[in-house]
Order: sequence, then structure tokens, then C-alpha cells
Amino acid sequence: MKVTIEYVEQLVKEVRGLNKLDLRDIVFFEDGKKLDIPSEVLASFEFTGLNNIDFVSSGFYKLKK
Repeated sequence: MKVTIEYVEQLVKEVRGLNKLDLRDIVFFEDGKKLDIPSEVLASFEFTGLNNIDFVSSGFYKLKK
């Protein structure tokens, strides 16, 4: 697989940008539909030590509180 340094740098820049945002300020969409993530789920995630990307990649956003 050929991977350019520029591509990796762009991905890192995007991830860092997403992780700098306050999680409560992000409006998440899935399959074109806005997700209604309960504030309790956001609050539960706040002290996990994980970042915004982890919120999605771990599936934490799918929890129902």
C-alpha cells in the first residue's frame, strides 16, 4: 500500500481539529440523519479520559441513558 506523508499529515490535522472541539458543541449525523445524543451520555463520557474521536469509534455515542 502506498501512503503519502501529506495524506497522513492531513488526517492528523483533521483528527486534532475534531478533538479540540467541545463534545457538546458537535452535531453528529449518521446516514444523513441528525443524532439525538442524550446529555447524560455526553456527561458520562466526559471523565473517561478519551477524546471526541473515541466517542464515535468506541460506539459510546450509541448508549442510551
